[in-house]
Amino acid sequence: EDSLTRKGSRIEVLLLLSAMASFASWLVGMACETCGIDAWLAPFRSTRRLYSIMRLGREALVRRWSSTRLNELINQLRHPSPQLLDQLGAPA
Repeated sequence: EDSLTRKGSRIEVLLLLSAMASFASWLVGMACETCGIDAWLAPFRSTRRLYSIMRLGREALVRRWSSTRLNELINQLRHPSPQLLDQLGAPA
């Protein structure tokens, strides 16, 4: 409905692009949280997370905050931190 198309193949491509963008936002959000960039969005100090990882990643991409290199992001995927595994619900 939002894409104004009725072709299945076009919707599949749009869904794939959306999934890839979400994954990129999540990955950059995890990198920013690891680097402490998540504090830049906080209007006040808090012990709990104020923004989701996805939102943090999206803001970092839009504002070009992340200076993390692609190799570092891939390395985080290969050797995930305990926090990442906890978020995914995977056993350590």
